[in-house]
Amino acid sequence: MNNELRNEKIAVMQFAKTMIAKLEANNHKAHWNTVGQSYLLYRLEEELAELREALVGHDGSEEKTKAVMSECADVGNFAMMISDNVWNDSANATAERRVSP
Repeated sequence: MNNELRNEKIAVMQFAKTMIAKLEANNHKAHWNTVGQSYLLYRLEEELAELREALVGHDGSEEKTKAVMSECADVGNFAMMISDNVWNDSANATAERRVSP
């Protein structure tokens, strides 16, 4: 495996770790499969606005860097929720999930 691919995998794994932590912190809320896509898209757009705001205020400090990373995870999570709902609504989801991890 080349170093670039290794670095990309590390970045994706770190991002996923942050996303999972955010999901776990909000585990008390209703599951995303109980809400409509329009609501999830609305929330994604809200989180994107929060990310824009965090980036504007980013000064390289650890605190601001963590804030940007947190907002990125929120954006990623809402995009994942939409993707998961679309996947679950597809005609082939059940059969393919038995085959794919």
